[in-house]
Amino acid sequence: MTARRGTPLRPSMRALTFAAVFVVILATLALAYATHVASQDRRDANRRAQRESNNIQLYADARAGALTETSYTATYVVLRQASSRERVIESMAQVDGAFVQLAANTPASDTSARERIDELRADHLRAAQDHQTIFRMIDAGDTAGVLTVAVDGGVAARAEQLTIDLRAAVDEARVRLASAQRDATAAEARSDQIVMVFLAVWALVLVASGAAVLRYVVRPLERVRQASRDIAAGAIETRAPVAGPSETADLATDVNAMADKLLAHARELERANAQLGLALDAEREHARRDPLTNTLNHGAIASELRELIARGMRDGSQGAVVMVDVDGMKAVNDTFGHQVGDEVLRTVALALAHESAVVGRYGGDEFVVMLPAAGREEAERYRDGVACELAAAALRDPETGAAVPVVASFGVAVYPTEAARIDDLIKLADGAMYEAKRQRPLAASALGSQRLVAGDRAARIVGELVPLLAHG
Repeated sequence: MTARRGTPLRPSMRALTFAAVFVVILATLALAYATHVASQDRRDANRRAQRESNNIQLYADARAGALTETSYTATYVVLRQASSRERVIESMAQVDGAFVQLAANTPASDTSARERIDELRADHLRAAQDHQTIFRMIDAGDTAGVLTVAVDGGVAARAEQLTIDLRAAVDEARVRLASAQRDATAAEARSDQIVMVFLAVWALVLVASGAAVLRYVVRPLERVRQASRDIAAGAIETRAPVAGPSETADLATDVNAMADKLLAHARELERANAQLGLALDAEREHARRDPLTNTLNHGAIASELRELIARGMRDGSQGAVVMVDVDGMKAVNDTFGHQVGDEVLRTVALALAHESAVVGRYGGDEFVVMLPAAGREEAERYRDGVACELAAAALRDPETGAAVPVVASFGVAVYPTEAARIDDLIKLADGAMYEAKRQRPLAASALGSQRLVAGDRAARIVGELVPLLAHG
């Protein structure tokens, strides 16, 4: 990083840094080499110890096999058992295999040990040949010759000497094992000493370099880091002090520039969020509204009804539901057209929107009105007021100027005195509405007037067309 502001690194600090790094690298390399040498010595000593431990077992196996050969040969001489002879042959193979393994375990550089193994193996081969000679003489029936060979021929003496030599070999291997274990322990101690010495050197170097780094690098960098944390935590007005080495000063400058951008973005985001919140609120409200009448749609009014029930369950308040059906909508649409029918629905919705009334289009030409905290008396006053307003509505056909009657039927149900569930409230209010529709003779006259208007409208259209046809 190119320095823009701040104090550059002091030459003494740079020299101390390079010197500390050089010393650490040099100490590390020296430690690695010394540790490698000590580890190699320890591994060599451990391998020797393992080899001698194996050799002890092999010598012991060879001695046990030699004793078995001698004892079972004597048994065969006395009892003539074939199993004794087979056991002797197996022991011969076992002892010879032990000598082969001993030779394989012993490095070629250890000439004295290999010569010792070769001598003992040659002695065993001679002892094995003596056993074979005894077997052949017994097979030939020369019992007297067997005794002569065994005693005067020195067979027994050679077998006994072999076991003594093998015992001595075991003792020698144990001595070598103890020596190898001592060497391994000494190598491990040297390795630990080397590590401790170099750790002390490292500690001195680190303390000296750490003191300089703490003063000239760490403390200014810590202040920059704290400022960065404060900014990340939301305090974007915080600024880092521009101090210390040039690298740290440049970092502080970059952090401050970043904080300036964050502050500008945050303010812009606040403005955007405020606008988005308003747009979302408007969109949510729009999604709850019926596009034709601007009343609540079916889902929204159902939600309001559920809230009415829930509020009543919480605080024991009452409320009324009014079902409204616009009469003769099909006749209006057929006579005046759907645009006039839509205007009739909007006129009804406007008349229903009184004070605290929550109005929703339930479907088609039906509306649901929720009157919070209202009883039957208040609901009936509301119903009568709306009916009067509709009766006075001056809605006319824009083409003919004919008056368009706006008539609605109402049904009232009160929570919780008359029904305590939404479905029951709707059903009760719906039933009352249809009962009112059947009992009100005005419905028939309204429809009759609509038919008269339809005829009047047709007559006016014909009257307008006849003069045009006559001129044509």
